[in-house]
Amino acid sequence: MAYSVLKAQYIRVLILEPSAQDDSVITCSLAPLSLSEIARPQYEALSYVWGEAAERNEILLDGKLTSITRNLWTALKYIRQTDASRTLWIDAICINQNDINERNEQVRQMGRIYSQASCVLIWLGPPDAEIENTMLALQIEGALEGRQYEQFPKDIALGLQRILSRPWWHRIWVIQEHVLANADAIVGCGHTWLGWTQLSSALLDYSRRKMDESGTFIHDASSTWVADPFAIIRHVSLRKQWNDKDNSSETSRTLADIVERTRGYQATDKRDQVFAIRDLLREEDKERFPAPNYARSASEVYQEATIAFIQSSKNLAFLLHAVEKDDVELGLPSWCVDFSKRLWDWGTYGNVGGYDLGGCDESEGTRNYMSVLSHNISVGTLKVLGGVLGQVIMSRPLIPPSAWDQSQITFVGDGQPHPSIEVKARNLWVVTQLIKEVLYQSAISFKIWERQHGVQTAKERLAAGEVWEIVFGGGILFNIVDAVCAHAGIEQVDGDDRPYEYWVIEAFVRMAYPWYTDTIVKMGFLYPTPELPDSPRLRRALWETLMLMTQVSNDKWWFGTETGYVGRVEREVKEGDQLCTIFGCRQPLVLRPCDGGSQLIAVPYSKDFNDQSRKSEVKREVFTLR
Repeated sequence: MAYSVLKAQYIRVLILEPSAQDDSVITCSLAPLSLSEIARPQYEALSYVWGEAAERNEILLDGKLTSITRNLWTALKYIRQTDASRTLWIDAICINQNDINERNEQVRQMGRIYSQASCVLIWLGPPDAEIENTMLALQIEGALEGRQYEQFPKDIALGLQRILSRPWWHRIWVIQEHVLANADAIVGCGHTWLGWTQLSSALLDYSRRKMDESGTFIHDASSTWVADPFAIIRHVSLRKQWNDKDNSSETSRTLADIVERTRGYQATDKRDQVFAIRDLLREEDKERFPAPNYARSASEVYQEATIAFIQSSKNLAFLLHAVEKDDVELGLPSWCVDFSKRLWDWGTYGNVGGYDLGGCDESEGTRNYMSVLSHNISVGTLKVLGGVLGQVIMSRPLIPPSAWDQSQITFVGDGQPHPSIEVKARNLWVVTQLIKEVLYQSAISFKIWERQHGVQTAKERLAAGEVWEIVFGGGILFNIVDAVCAHAGIEQVDGDDRPYEYWVIEAFVRMAYPWYTDTIVKMGFLYPTPELPDSPRLRRALWETLMLMTQVSNDKWWFGTETGYVGRVEREVKEGDQLCTIFGCRQPLVLRPCDGGSQLIAVPYSKDFNDQSRKSEVKREVFTLR
């Protein structure tokens, strides 16, 4: 169909004609509407999922048959009234999707469109008996009063799980659509509708109940992030927190907070991962953040968003997420964060909402790192201030590549905290390969530490289990011990039995593998360590921990530098790579020199990195990241 040109601050609305027959042709027309000339324009804004582009049906629009997605066609079928027309704003129809200039302009107004709508309609999809029965039950005042925990009705719980499995909960655009609504939205499935207040309250009660059940998460085969009750609480609470003027709402609208809350959602167009959150930001962050512009590539949009985050947080810790890319076809520079990545490794690198200056070198001589920061979008470079801590002189995989396919430990479910472990005989062989590699790593680490600190200190570091700490990547050990204990049905390891030191792993391996002890004796590395507590529970947990570590160590590497650093990385590093400190970033990075600059390769882990004095001694230089 032919779209007329829209004036400034105008939108189109869809007039949906009534019909008493469910199977009659959907008839509608478009009309322009000013957002500025009318105090409160009367239209309803639809929040929905477009659906598969290839699955389509036809409607009669302005007298012409027009193809739309089947999901939208179904929504119109159930939304239309029997005796009166309905005025709606629906992005897929009301925006000329083939006109980039109009699309840019209209998408930039979406926050205003949803905030000025008389009502926001959240469409979950076609009829479902369990969902609709649950929605009808929740319409009764006080339906869940006093039934938050063990008294929570099972039928409503099942209905809520089915509600959460609907695609609407996973899409990035829907967040601003209901958060920015002038009044609470209403939620529809089939012919049944429920207020957002009632639904969100029920979801909060149910999620809190699930959090109280040790190790139990909401799970459905179609679920993604909604398997996690904490994520559900953060999602359904966002509207109230964002609009609560008496509860420091500005602090809930920082760029870091909004990016943290919206990661893991989905968008058909990769650029929408950035564009869809802009209207939720504070004004000062919104000015930095890229505005919707579909003439620009996803790489350009993501680069600007990464720079905006750095400028907003006033440090470079966000670079820690740049090492993981989900979509290599986006062609992102090595320093640019992939905003389409479903999950960032925040457990290792820190929650993005926590990017303050803690852990960053803020000495007098390095406070100018933000003034050095410069970005050239035409060539995709970023200049940062830092220094070289050392050059990689050797690196090896923690488990030989030939053993990677032998590991048969499996995890059931997406995001389940307690793994289901399948242990086979060949797993023992893989554990043996890991232990052999630790012996080799111990020999190399001893030489590196001896050169830097002396023989005595090198032996003490080996005896304290620091090589094992590097292998396990820091605090991940404690989380895994907790998980395997719960899985095995044994009481949580605590008190004197809990392994707070990495010598526990060292001591356990000496006990389980006598040849390991013989080898370190022959190497001259044996050093007295505390005895392992006589606890069958602990030994069982540590054994399963070793088994699990063979799984999480697949494709992980360790390295050493000529300056005495030994560390673990999530991907291969090579001789000649540089271990660098980047001022404003709380962890060192591995950079690889290339033509005209350096590539960001990995974020390493090592206890040595806590030594701030060594970082401050490096020769400062400007790195051009590509």
